[in-house]
Amino acid sequence: LYGSGDYPAAEKIIQDILEDDPYYVPAFYELARIYMKTERTKEAVLILHQAEQISPKNTHVLNLLSYAYYLQKSTDKSIEVLTRLAVINPYDVQILDKIKKIEKNENPFIESEKPKNEVHRPATG
Repeated sequence: LYGSGDYPAAEKIIQDILEDDPYYVPAFYELARIYMKTERTKEAVLILHQAEQISPKNTHVLNLLSYAYYLQKSTDKSIEVLTRLAVINPYDVQILDKIKKIEKNENPFIESEKPKNEVHRPATG
């Protein structure tokens, strides 16, 4: 559904998943991606903060949160999140490269890191 652009249907499915399991971080991540694809970045940030409370060292969540802040032109917040990522992942040189690019007003988020067009579904029993 996400890949076909049916964001309302994908959003409903993900919200149902979160209703069943309010601690399922991948669902928060996917919901934030839908919000970002539908230009609801402020909502994406709120959802990503919820996911971060559940899993504070989740690098996927933090990377997407940094990207969401970048889209909002909140470069200081984007850098702050990337700095936390660098502490979690000190050997990932791409994180420091992103910080440097933001400081130079360059886009640090390459195409492969932007939200993808698929929804990750949990395994069924």
